[in-house]
Amino acid sequence: MPAQIGYFDTLKSVAGKVFTYLASITLTGTDGKTITVTQDTTLDEAVAMSSKAPKASPSFTVGIGIGGVAAGTGGVAFPAVAVAVADANTLDDYEEGTFQVTLVAGTSGTITINPLYDTLSYTKIGRMVTVIGFLYVESVSSPVGQLAVRWLPFVNQAGVEGSGRAPIVCRCVGLAATATTAIQAWIPASQNVIYINKFAAGTDSALAGDVQANSEFYINATYFI
Repeated sequence: MPAQIGYFDTLKSVAGKVFTYLASITLTGTDGKTITVTQDTTLDEAVAMSSKAPKASPSFTVGIGIGGVAAGTGGVAFPAVAVAVADANTLDDYEEGTFQVTLVAGTSGTITINPLYDTLSYTKIGRMVTVIGFLYVESVSSPVGQLAVRWLPFVNQAGVEGSGRAPIVCRCVGLAATATTAIQAWIPASQNVIYINKFAAGTDSALAGDVQANSEFYINATYFI
């Protein structure tokens, strides 16, 4: 057996690992003699699992696709500046926020919005933008001309789809307008402005002159960029 001593010494150095799985092990030398190594359990260390601090849950930040999009435990994050992807079936941007607007009379005069009600919110998903909010007029000074809400966070698209104007929903309360059938609002192509007109007798006309103190505008717009 002497020839096996070096082998046994090597095994002994890792015996702790072996005995994690085996209570004992029997070794057979080339001369047919055997040696049995048995774990001494009296030397084992009792460890209470409750004394061990739990490991923190892992978190992952994984880049996926083009543009630095990252998926983590809190959702999917898109870069601050969108990286456009030509593939029509690939979502390349998501953004949400608020923005302040002004009401403008196209010809002359002024319209002042109450500062507590001059902010709209928006959500952008890919190339689709939805704007929603409420505006409350504080005072006016002889407004005349076409009524405009400026400025939307993104410019309406140009081309075939955008050139047809993007119609939006607008509810108005407290106007001086009479004999008005409806209110019409739209966003022209290549602009980030909402125009609001009144409609009667088969035609639309400028609305700014009918805006007065305490007039209210409820806006809900969806357009493409």
